[in-house]
Amino acid sequence: MMQDYSNANKRVVKNTILLYLRMIVSTIVSLYTARIVLGALGAEDYGIYNVVAGFVTLLAFVNGSMVSATRRYMTIAIANNDLENRKLTFSTSFYVHLGIAILVTILASTVGYYFLEYEMNIPIERKGAANWVFVTSMLSVLALCVTVPHNALVVAYEKMGTFAFLSIVEVFLKLLIAVLIAKTHIDKLILYSMLLCAVSVLVRLLYVIYCHIKFEDVSYVFFKDNVRLVKKMLSFAGWNVFSSASIAAYNQGVNLLLNIFFTPVVNAARGIAMQVQGAISLLAINFQQAVNPQITKSYAISDFHRTQKLVFISIKGSYLLIFLILCPIIIETSSILDFWLGDVPEYTVAFVRYTLCIVLLDTVTNPLTTAVLAKGEIRKYQLMTGIIQLMVVPISYIVLKFCAPPTSVYIVNLVIVIALGYYKIYKTFSLLHFDKSAFIKIVLMPISMVTVVTVVAYACASSFISANPIWNMIVIAVCSILAIVCFGFSANERKYLLKLILKKVK
Repeated sequence: MMQDYSNANKRVVKNTILLYLRMIVSTIVSLYTARIVLGALGAEDYGIYNVVAGFVTLLAFVNGSMVSATRRYMTIAIANNDLENRKLTFSTSFYVHLGIAILVTILASTVGYYFLEYEMNIPIERKGAANWVFVTSMLSVLALCVTVPHNALVVAYEKMGTFAFLSIVEVFLKLLIAVLIAKTHIDKLILYSMLLCAVSVLVRLLYVIYCHIKFEDVSYVFFKDNVRLVKKMLSFAGWNVFSSASIAAYNQGVNLLLNIFFTPVVNAARGIAMQVQGAISLLAINFQQAVNPQITKSYAISDFHRTQKLVFISIKGSYLLIFLILCPIIIETSSILDFWLGDVPEYTVAFVRYTLCIVLLDTVTNPLTTAVLAKGEIRKYQLMTGIIQLMVVPISYIVLKFCAPPTSVYIVNLVIVIALGYYKIYKTFSLLHFDKSAFIKIVLMPISMVTVVTVVAYACASSFISANPIWNMIVIAVCSILAIVCFGFSANERKYLLKLILKKVK
Protein backbone atom coordinates (compact mmCIF):
# COMPACT_ATOMS: atom_id res chain seq x y z
CA MET A 1 0.00 0.00 0.00
CA MET A 2 2.90 2.33 0.79
CA GLN A 3 4.26 1.81 -2.72
CA ASP A 4 0.83 2.51 -4.13
CA TYR A 5 0.68 5.78 -2.20
CA SER A 6 4.18 6.69 -3.37
CA ASN A 7 3.13 6.18 -6.98
CA ALA A 8 -0.10 8.05 -6.39
CA ASN A 9 1.76 11.01 -4.88
CA LYS A 10 4.20 11.06 -7.80
CA ARG A 11 1.23 10.98 -10.18
CA VAL A 12 -0.34 13.95 -8.38
CA VAL A 13 2.90 15.94 -8.71
CA LYS A 14 3.29 15.00 -12.39
CA ASN A 15 -0.32 15.87 -13.18
CA THR A 16 -0.05 19.16 -11.31
CA ILE A 17 2.99 20.14 -13.41
CA LEU A 18 1.22 19.16 -16.65
CA LEU A 19 -1.88 21.11 -15.71
CA TYR A 20 0.15 24.18 -14.78
CA LEU A 21 1.92 24.10 -18.11
CA ARG A 22 -1.52 23.89 -19.69
CA MET A 23 -2.67 26.78 -17.49
CA ILE A 24 0.25 29.05 -18.40
CA VAL A 25 -0.24 28.53 -22.14
CA SER A 26 -4.04 28.69 -21.93
CA THR A 27 -4.08 31.83 -19.80
CA ILE A 28 -1.69 33.79 -22.01
CA VAL A 29 -3.42 32.75 -25.23
CA SER A 30 -6.96 33.19 -23.83
CA LEU A 31 -6.31 36.70 -22.52
CA TYR A 32 -4.69 37.74 -25.79
CA THR A 33 -7.60 36.19 -27.69
CA ALA A 34 -10.11 38.14 -25.57
CA ARG A 35 -8.38 41.40 -26.51
CA ILE A 36 -8.57 40.59 -30.23
CA VAL A 37 -12.21 39.48 -29.99
CA LEU A 38 -13.27 42.59 -28.05
CA GLY A 39 -11.55 44.78 -30.61
CA ALA A 40 -13.08 42.91 -33.55
CA LEU A 41 -16.64 42.65 -32.24
CA GLY A 42 -16.86 45.90 -30.31
CA ALA A 43 -18.24 46.23 -26.76
CA GLU A 44 -21.91 45.88 -27.80
CA ASP A 45 -21.55 42.65 -29.83
CA TYR A 46 -19.15 41.23 -27.25
CA GLY A 47 -21.77 41.89 -24.58
CA ILE A 48 -24.50 40.30 -26.73
CA TYR A 49 -22.44 37.15 -27.18
CA ASN A 50 -21.68 36.98 -23.47
CA VAL A 51 -25.30 37.28 -22.33
CA VAL A 52 -26.84 34.99 -24.99
CA ALA A 53 -24.23 32.23 -24.70
CA GLY A 54 -24.42 32.54 -20.93
CA PHE A 55 -28.18 32.10 -21.00
CA VAL A 56 -27.83 28.88 -23.02
CA THR A 57 -25.37 27.62 -20.41
CA LEU A 58 -27.96 28.47 -17.75
CA LEU A 59 -30.48 26.18 -19.48
CA ALA A 60 -27.99 23.30 -19.23
CA PHE A 61 -27.70 23.46 -15.44
CA VAL A 62 -28.95 19.85 -15.19
CA ASN A 63 -25.84 18.72 -17.05
CA GLY A 64 -23.66 20.41 -14.45
CA SER A 65 -25.37 18.47 -11.68
CA MET A 66 -24.61 15.17 -13.42
CA VAL A 67 -20.94 15.92 -14.09
CA SER A 68 -20.04 15.45 -10.41
CA ALA A 69 -22.07 12.24 -10.20
CA THR A 70 -20.46 10.84 -13.35
CA ARG A 71 -16.92 11.60 -12.17
CA ARG A 72 -17.58 10.21 -8.71
CA TYR A 73 -19.04 6.89 -9.85
CA MET A 74 -16.41 6.38 -12.55
CA THR A 75 -13.54 7.18 -10.17
CA ILE A 76 -14.90 4.72 -7.58
CA ALA A 77 -15.39 2.03 -10.26
CA ILE A 78 -11.76 2.47 -11.35
CA ALA A 79 -10.56 2.37 -7.71
CA ASN A 80 -12.36 -0.97 -7.25
CA ASN A 81 -10.73 -2.34 -10.44
CA ASP A 82 -13.83 -4.06 -11.85
CA LEU A 83 -14.00 -3.91 -15.67
CA GLU A 84 -17.67 -4.92 -15.91
CA ASN A 85 -18.63 -2.30 -13.35
CA ARG A 86 -16.60 0.30 -15.24
CA LYS A 87 -18.42 -0.53 -18.49
CA LEU A 88 -21.73 -0.42 -16.69
CA THR A 89 -20.92 2.97 -15.16
CA PHE A 90 -19.80 4.45 -18.49
CA SER A 91 -22.80 3.23 -20.49
CA THR A 92 -25.22 4.37 -17.79
CA SER A 93 -23.70 7.84 -17.61
CA PHE A 94 -23.76 8.11 -21.41
CA TYR A 95 -27.49 7.39 -21.61
CA VAL A 96 -28.20 9.79 -18.75
CA HIS A 97 -26.29 12.61 -20.48
CA LEU A 98 -27.97 11.82 -23.78
CA GLY A 99 -31.30 12.32 -22.02
CA ILE A 100 -30.03 15.60 -20.59
CA ALA A 101 -29.07 16.76 -24.10
CA ILE A 102 -32.63 16.09 -25.28
CA LEU A 103 -34.03 17.99 -22.27
CA VAL A 104 -31.76 20.97 -22.96
CA THR A 105 -32.92 21.02 -26.59
CA ILE A 106 -36.56 21.18 -25.48
CA LEU A 107 -35.86 23.95 -22.94
CA ALA A 108 -33.85 25.98 -25.44
CA SER A 109 -36.51 25.65 -28.17
CA THR A 110 -39.26 26.90 -25.86
CA VAL A 111 -38.23 28.90 -22.80
CA GLY A 112 -34.91 29.93 -24.29
CA TYR A 113 -36.33 31.21 -27.56
CA TYR A 114 -39.10 33.16 -25.76
CA PHE A 115 -36.61 34.83 -23.41
CA LEU A 116 -34.29 35.73 -26.29
CA GLU A 117 -37.07 37.28 -28.35
CA TYR A 118 -39.07 39.12 -25.70
CA GLU A 119 -37.03 39.65 -22.52
CA MET A 120 -33.39 40.30 -23.42
CA ASN A 121 -32.21 43.85 -23.98
CA ILE A 122 -30.75 43.47 -27.48
CA PRO A 123 -30.81 46.20 -30.18
CA ILE A 124 -33.35 45.32 -32.88
CA GLU A 125 -30.75 45.44 -35.66
CA ARG A 126 -28.69 42.74 -33.86
CA LYS A 127 -31.57 40.33 -33.20
CA GLY A 128 -30.67 38.18 -36.21
CA ALA A 129 -27.05 37.83 -35.09
CA ALA A 130 -28.20 37.06 -31.53
CA ASN A 131 -30.33 34.20 -32.89
CA TRP A 132 -27.26 32.72 -34.59
CA VAL A 133 -25.35 32.97 -31.30
CA PHE A 134 -28.23 31.20 -29.56
CA VAL A 135 -28.34 28.29 -32.01
CA THR A 136 -24.58 27.74 -32.20
CA SER A 137 -24.22 28.00 -28.41
CA MET A 138 -26.95 25.40 -28.02
CA LEU A 139 -25.12 23.00 -30.38
CA SER A 140 -21.91 23.48 -28.38
CA VAL A 141 -23.71 22.71 -25.13
CA LEU A 142 -25.30 19.59 -26.63
CA ALA A 143 -21.87 18.33 -27.76
CA LEU A 144 -20.57 18.94 -24.24
CA CYS A 145 -23.50 17.07 -22.66
CA VAL A 146 -23.11 13.82 -24.59
CA THR A 147 -19.33 13.68 -24.12
CA VAL A 148 -19.23 14.30 -20.35
CA PRO A 149 -18.63 10.55 -19.70
CA HIS A 150 -15.59 10.60 -22.00
CA ASN A 151 -14.14 13.64 -20.24
CA ALA A 152 -14.87 12.03 -16.85
CA LEU A 153 -13.00 8.91 -17.95
CA VAL A 154 -9.88 10.92 -18.82
CA VAL A 155 -9.98 12.71 -15.45
CA ALA A 156 -10.75 9.54 -13.44
CA TYR A 157 -7.76 7.76 -14.99
CA GLU A 158 -5.70 10.91 -14.23
CA LYS A 159 -4.59 11.28 -17.86
CA MET A 160 -3.89 14.96 -17.35
CA GLY A 161 -1.39 15.07 -20.19
CA THR A 162 -4.19 14.38 -22.67
CA PHE A 163 -6.48 16.78 -20.85
CA ALA A 164 -3.83 19.51 -21.01
CA PHE A 165 -3.02 18.85 -24.69
CA LEU A 166 -6.64 19.03 -25.84
CA SER A 167 -7.20 22.20 -23.80
CA ILE A 168 -4.20 23.86 -25.44
CA VAL A 169 -5.42 22.77 -28.90
CA GLU A 170 -8.77 24.38 -28.11
CA VAL A 171 -7.34 27.75 -26.99
CA PHE A 172 -5.08 27.99 -30.04
CA LEU A 173 -8.00 27.24 -32.35
CA LYS A 174 -9.93 30.02 -30.60
CA LEU A 175 -6.98 32.36 -31.15
CA LEU A 176 -7.08 31.48 -34.85
CA ILE A 177 -10.80 32.29 -34.90
CA ALA A 178 -10.11 35.67 -33.26
CA VAL A 179 -7.52 36.53 -35.93
CA LEU A 180 -9.90 35.45 -38.72
CA ILE A 181 -12.87 37.53 -37.53
CA ALA A 182 -10.63 40.56 -37.09
CA LYS A 183 -9.83 40.41 -40.81
CA THR A 184 -13.23 39.49 -42.24
CA HIS A 185 -15.81 41.93 -43.63
CA ILE A 186 -18.91 39.79 -43.07
CA ASP A 187 -20.96 39.85 -39.85
CA LYS A 188 -18.26 39.17 -37.26
CA LEU A 189 -20.60 38.08 -34.46
CA ILE A 190 -22.31 35.43 -36.60
CA LEU A 191 -19.00 34.10 -37.93
CA TYR A 192 -17.48 34.10 -34.44
CA SER A 193 -20.34 32.05 -32.96
CA MET A 194 -20.29 29.54 -35.84
CA LEU A 195 -16.54 28.98 -35.68
CA LEU A 196 -16.57 28.62 -31.89
CA CYS A 197 -19.28 25.98 -32.24
CA ALA A 198 -17.18 24.10 -34.78
CA VAL A 199 -14.15 24.13 -32.46
CA SER A 200 -16.23 22.94 -29.52
CA VAL A 201 -17.64 20.00 -31.49
CA LEU A 202 -14.18 19.10 -32.84
CA VAL A 203 -12.56 19.03 -29.39
CA ARG A 204 -15.38 16.93 -27.94
CA LEU A 205 -14.95 14.51 -30.87
CA LEU A 206 -11.24 14.20 -30.08
CA TYR A 207 -12.13 13.20 -26.50
CA VAL A 208 -14.42 10.49 -27.85
CA ILE A 209 -11.78 9.14 -30.24
CA TYR A 210 -9.10 9.11 -27.53
CA CYS A 211 -11.32 7.21 -25.08
CA HIS A 212 -12.25 4.60 -27.70
CA ILE A 213 -8.56 4.00 -28.42
CA LYS A 214 -7.18 4.01 -24.84
CA PHE A 215 -9.85 2.61 -22.50
CA GLU A 216 -11.71 -0.68 -22.29
CA ASP A 217 -14.39 1.02 -20.21
CA VAL A 218 -16.15 2.62 -23.19
CA SER A 219 -19.40 0.78 -23.85
CA TYR A 220 -22.79 1.79 -25.19
CA VAL A 221 -24.49 -1.53 -24.46
CA PHE A 222 -27.62 -1.26 -22.34
CA PHE A 223 -26.97 -3.68 -19.46
CA LYS A 224 -29.71 -5.14 -17.31
CA ASP A 225 -28.23 -3.31 -14.31
CA ASN A 226 -28.30 0.07 -16.09
CA VAL A 227 -31.70 0.94 -14.61
CA ARG A 228 -30.50 0.26 -11.06
CA LEU A 229 -27.39 2.39 -11.51
CA VAL A 230 -29.39 5.14 -13.23
CA LYS A 231 -31.55 5.38 -10.11
CA LYS A 232 -28.45 5.63 -7.91
CA MET A 233 -26.79 8.26 -10.10
CA LEU A 234 -29.96 10.30 -10.46
CA SER A 235 -30.57 10.08 -6.72
CA PHE A 236 -27.03 11.34 -6.11
CA ALA A 237 -27.31 14.00 -8.80
CA GLY A 238 -30.85 14.92 -7.83
CA TRP A 239 -29.65 16.80 -4.79
CA ASN A 240 -26.89 18.24 -6.93
CA VAL A 241 -29.41 19.72 -9.39
CA PHE A 242 -30.48 22.49 -7.06
CA SER A 243 -26.88 23.36 -6.28
CA SER A 244 -26.00 23.36 -9.99
CA ALA A 245 -29.02 25.52 -10.77
CA SER A 246 -27.93 27.98 -8.11
CA ILE A 247 -24.37 28.06 -9.51
CA ALA A 248 -25.81 28.77 -12.98
CA ALA A 249 -27.87 31.58 -11.46
CA TYR A 250 -24.81 32.71 -9.52
CA ASN A 251 -22.83 33.08 -12.77
CA GLN A 252 -25.43 33.71 -15.47
CA GLY A 253 -28.45 35.01 -13.57
CA VAL A 254 -26.54 38.13 -12.55
CA ASN A 255 -25.48 38.53 -16.18
CA LEU A 256 -29.14 38.58 -17.23
CA LEU A 257 -30.02 41.09 -14.50
CA LEU A 258 -27.28 43.43 -15.70
CA ASN A 259 -28.65 43.09 -19.22
CA ILE A 260 -32.21 43.88 -18.09
CA PHE A 261 -31.29 46.91 -15.93
CA PHE A 262 -28.42 48.30 -18.02
CA THR A 263 -26.96 47.91 -21.55
CA PRO A 264 -24.92 45.27 -23.40
CA VAL A 265 -21.82 47.39 -22.69
CA VAL A 266 -22.15 46.50 -18.98
CA ASN A 267 -22.39 42.86 -20.06
CA ALA A 268 -19.14 43.38 -21.95
CA ALA A 269 -17.50 44.55 -18.71
CA ARG A 270 -18.82 41.47 -16.92
CA GLY A 271 -17.68 39.30 -19.82
CA ILE A 272 -14.13 40.58 -19.39
CA ALA A 273 -14.32 39.98 -15.63
CA MET A 274 -15.49 36.42 -16.33
CA GLN A 275 -12.56 35.93 -18.73
CA VAL A 276 -10.17 36.96 -15.96
CA GLN A 277 -12.01 34.76 -13.47
CA GLY A 278 -11.75 31.78 -15.81
CA ALA A 279 -8.03 32.32 -16.34
CA ILE A 280 -7.22 32.76 -12.64
CA SER A 281 -9.52 29.95 -11.54
CA LEU A 282 -7.48 27.61 -13.75
CA LEU A 283 -4.65 27.94 -11.23
CA ALA A 284 -6.72 26.52 -8.37
CA ILE A 285 -8.61 24.09 -10.62
CA ASN A 286 -5.36 22.65 -11.98
CA PHE A 287 -3.95 21.99 -8.53
CA GLN A 288 -7.24 20.70 -7.15
CA GLN A 289 -8.08 18.62 -10.23
CA ALA A 290 -4.77 16.78 -9.86
CA VAL A 291 -5.66 15.98 -6.22
CA ASN A 292 -9.44 15.39 -6.51
CA PRO A 293 -9.33 11.83 -7.97
CA GLN A 294 -6.98 10.82 -5.15
CA ILE A 295 -9.38 12.28 -2.55
CA THR A 296 -12.24 10.21 -3.98
CA LYS A 297 -10.15 7.06 -4.28
CA SER A 298 -8.78 7.41 -0.73
CA TYR A 299 -12.29 7.71 0.63
CA ALA A 300 -13.48 4.78 -1.52
CA ILE A 301 -10.93 2.48 0.19
CA SER A 302 -11.77 3.95 3.64
CA ASP A 303 -8.41 5.68 4.16
CA PHE A 304 -9.98 8.67 5.93
CA HIS A 305 -6.70 10.01 7.33
CA ARG A 306 -5.26 10.40 3.82
CA THR A 307 -8.54 11.91 2.62
CA GLN A 308 -8.26 14.65 5.26
CA LYS A 309 -4.58 15.21 4.51
CA LEU A 310 -5.22 15.59 0.77
CA VAL A 311 -8.11 18.00 1.35
CA PHE A 312 -5.98 20.20 3.63
CA ILE A 313 -3.06 20.17 1.15
CA SER A 314 -5.42 21.06 -1.69
CA ILE A 315 -6.88 24.03 0.21
CA LYS A 316 -3.61 25.51 1.44
CA GLY A 317 -1.64 24.88 -1.73
CA SER A 318 -4.23 26.35 -4.09
CA TYR A 319 -4.93 29.36 -1.81
CA LEU A 320 -1.26 30.33 -1.49
CA LEU A 321 -0.71 29.99 -5.22
CA ILE A 322 -3.80 32.03 -6.09
CA PHE A 323 -2.94 34.67 -3.48
CA LEU A 324 0.56 35.09 -4.91
CA ILE A 325 -0.90 35.74 -8.38
CA LEU A 326 -3.86 37.86 -7.33
CA CYS A 327 -2.15 40.44 -5.12
CA PRO A 328 -0.29 42.25 -7.93
CA ILE A 329 -3.35 42.04 -10.19
CA ILE A 330 -5.72 43.53 -7.59
CA ILE A 331 -3.29 46.37 -6.82
CA GLU A 332 -2.74 47.29 -10.49
CA THR A 333 -6.01 46.16 -12.10
CA SER A 334 -6.50 49.44 -13.93
CA SER A 335 -2.98 49.51 -15.43
CA ILE A 336 -3.16 45.83 -16.44
CA LEU A 337 -6.53 46.27 -18.16
CA ASP A 338 -5.32 49.38 -19.99
CA PHE A 339 -2.31 47.46 -21.25
CA TRP A 340 -4.34 44.34 -22.09
CA LEU A 341 -7.42 45.87 -23.73
CA GLY A 342 -6.55 49.45 -24.58
CA ASP A 343 -10.19 50.63 -24.53
CA VAL A 344 -11.62 49.38 -21.21
CA PRO A 345 -15.44 49.36 -20.84
CA GLU A 346 -16.89 51.21 -17.85
CA TYR A 347 -17.11 49.22 -14.58
CA THR A 348 -14.58 46.63 -15.77
CA VAL A 349 -11.92 47.53 -13.17
CA ALA A 350 -14.34 47.21 -10.24
CA PHE A 351 -15.90 44.02 -11.66
CA VAL A 352 -12.48 42.38 -12.02
CA ARG A 353 -11.37 43.29 -8.47
CA TYR A 354 -14.54 41.93 -6.88
CA THR A 355 -14.31 38.81 -9.05
CA LEU A 356 -10.74 38.09 -7.93
CA CYS A 357 -11.74 38.36 -4.26
CA ILE A 358 -14.57 35.88 -4.89
CA VAL A 359 -12.18 33.47 -6.64
CA LEU A 360 -9.81 33.60 -3.66
CA LEU A 361 -12.59 32.76 -1.19
CA ASP A 362 -13.95 29.94 -3.38
CA THR A 363 -10.49 28.37 -3.42
CA VAL A 364 -10.75 27.59 0.31
CA THR A 365 -14.01 25.65 0.11
CA ASN A 366 -13.96 23.79 -3.24
CA PRO A 367 -11.87 20.82 -1.96
CA LEU A 368 -14.38 20.40 0.89
CA THR A 369 -17.15 19.82 -1.65
CA THR A 370 -15.03 17.13 -3.35
CA ALA A 371 -14.72 15.30 -0.02
CA VAL A 372 -18.46 15.52 0.65
CA LEU A 373 -19.23 14.19 -2.85
CA ALA A 374 -16.84 11.29 -2.23
CA LYS A 375 -18.82 10.36 0.89
CA GLY A 376 -22.12 10.58 -1.01
CA GLU A 377 -24.29 12.04 1.79
CA ILE A 378 -25.08 15.23 -0.05
CA ARG A 379 -28.82 15.84 0.43
CA LYS A 380 -28.71 18.49 3.17
CA TYR A 381 -25.33 19.80 2.03
CA GLN A 382 -26.40 20.49 -1.55
CA LEU A 383 -29.81 21.78 -0.51
CA MET A 384 -28.35 24.40 1.81
CA THR A 385 -25.48 25.42 -0.48
CA GLY A 386 -28.02 25.76 -3.29
CA ILE A 387 -30.32 27.96 -1.22
CA ILE A 388 -27.45 30.20 -0.11
CA GLN A 389 -26.07 30.55 -3.65
CA LEU A 390 -29.49 31.16 -5.14
CA MET A 391 -29.96 34.19 -2.87
CA VAL A 392 -27.55 36.12 -5.11
CA VAL A 393 -30.20 36.66 -7.81
CA PRO A 394 -33.23 37.86 -5.79
CA ILE A 395 -31.12 40.08 -3.52
CA SER A 396 -29.33 41.56 -6.53
CA TYR A 397 -32.69 42.17 -8.21
CA ILE A 398 -34.01 44.02 -5.16
CA VAL A 399 -30.83 46.09 -4.90
CA LEU A 400 -30.95 47.03 -8.60
CA LYS A 401 -34.64 47.93 -8.29
CA PHE A 402 -33.53 50.69 -5.90
CA CYS A 403 -31.35 52.12 -8.70
CA ALA A 404 -28.08 50.81 -7.29
CA PRO A 405 -25.04 50.82 -9.63
CA PRO A 406 -23.91 47.64 -11.43
CA THR A 407 -21.11 47.08 -8.87
CA SER A 408 -23.71 46.45 -6.17
CA VAL A 409 -24.40 42.95 -7.51
CA TYR A 410 -20.77 42.05 -6.84
CA ILE A 411 -21.00 43.27 -3.26
CA VAL A 412 -24.04 41.02 -2.80
CA ASN A 413 -22.12 38.19 -4.45
CA LEU A 414 -19.16 38.64 -2.11
CA VAL A 415 -21.32 38.57 1.02
CA ILE A 416 -23.08 35.41 -0.17
CA VAL A 417 -19.74 33.68 -0.90
CA ILE A 418 -18.55 34.41 2.66
CA ALA A 419 -21.75 32.97 4.14
CA LEU A 420 -21.51 29.94 1.85
CA GLY A 421 -17.88 29.31 2.81
CA TYR A 422 -18.73 29.31 6.51
CA TYR A 423 -21.52 26.78 5.95
CA LYS A 424 -19.35 24.48 3.81
CA ILE A 425 -16.63 24.33 6.45
CA TYR A 426 -19.12 23.66 9.27
CA LYS A 427 -21.06 20.97 7.40
CA THR A 428 -18.05 19.16 5.92
CA PHE A 429 -16.41 18.79 9.31
CA SER A 430 -19.67 17.46 10.76
CA LEU A 431 -20.09 14.87 7.97
CA LEU A 432 -16.51 13.67 7.64
CA HIS A 433 -15.28 14.19 11.21
CA PHE A 434 -12.22 16.12 10.15
CA ASP A 435 -9.90 17.34 12.91
CA LYS A 436 -10.83 20.99 13.56
CA SER A 437 -7.65 21.82 15.45
CA ALA A 438 -5.54 20.34 12.62
CA PHE A 439 -7.47 22.42 10.07
CA ILE A 440 -6.85 25.59 12.06
CA LYS A 441 -3.16 24.80 12.54
CA ILE A 442 -2.37 23.42 9.07
CA VAL A 443 -4.66 25.58 6.90
CA LEU A 444 -6.40 28.58 8.47
CA MET A 445 -3.53 30.03 10.51
CA PRO A 446 -0.93 29.90 7.69
CA ILE A 447 -3.19 31.42 5.02
CA SER A 448 -4.50 34.09 7.43
CA MET A 449 -0.96 35.05 8.48
CA VAL A 450 0.20 35.22 4.86
CA THR A 451 -2.74 37.46 3.93
CA VAL A 452 -2.37 39.86 6.86
CA VAL A 453 1.43 40.08 6.75
CA THR A 454 1.45 40.71 2.99
CA VAL A 455 -1.12 43.50 3.18
CA VAL A 456 0.61 45.19 6.14
CA ALA A 457 4.09 44.84 4.60
CA TYR A 458 2.93 46.30 1.28
CA ALA A 459 1.13 49.18 3.04
CA CYS A 460 4.37 50.05 4.84
CA ALA A 461 6.59 49.60 1.78
CA SER A 462 4.31 51.49 -0.63
CA SER A 463 5.04 54.81 1.07
CA PHE A 464 8.70 54.47 0.08
CA ILE A 465 8.23 53.59 -3.59
CA SER A 466 7.06 55.48 -6.66
CA ALA A 467 3.61 55.12 -8.19
CA ASN A 468 5.05 53.14 -11.10
CA PRO A 469 2.78 50.10 -11.74
CA ILE A 470 5.74 47.77 -12.41
CA TRP A 471 7.41 48.66 -9.11
CA ASN A 472 4.12 48.28 -7.25
CA MET A 473 3.62 44.78 -8.66
CA ILE A 474 7.20 43.77 -7.86
CA VAL A 475 6.95 44.99 -4.27
CA ILE A 476 3.63 43.25 -3.57
CA ALA A 477 4.94 40.06 -5.21
CA VAL A 478 8.08 40.12 -3.04
CA CYS A 479 5.99 40.75 0.09
CA SER A 480 3.73 37.80 -0.85
CA ILE A 481 6.65 35.41 -1.49
CA LEU A 482 8.36 36.28 1.79
CA ALA A 483 5.11 35.91 3.72
CA ILE A 484 4.38 32.53 2.09
CA VAL A 485 7.88 31.18 2.80
CA CYS A 486 7.91 32.44 6.41
CA PHE A 487 4.30 31.83 7.44
CA GLY A 488 2.65 29.70 4.75
CA PHE A 489 5.00 26.71 4.96
CA SER A 490 5.68 24.54 7.96
CA ALA A 491 9.28 23.90 9.04
CA ASN A 492 9.27 20.51 7.29
CA GLU A 493 7.83 22.02 4.12
CA ARG A 494 10.55 24.71 4.10
CA LYS A 495 13.26 22.06 4.55
CA TYR A 496 11.78 19.99 1.72
CA LEU A 497 11.57 23.05 -0.55
CA LEU A 498 15.17 24.03 0.20
CA LYS A 499 16.35 20.47 -0.45
CA LEU A 500 14.47 20.42 -3.76
CA ILE A 501 15.97 23.75 -4.86
CA LEU A 502 19.51 22.68 -3.92
CA LYS A 503 19.04 19.42 -5.81
CA LYS A 504 17.96 21.29 -8.94
CA VAL A 505 20.86 23.76 -8.65
CA LYS A 506 23.40 20.94 -8.41
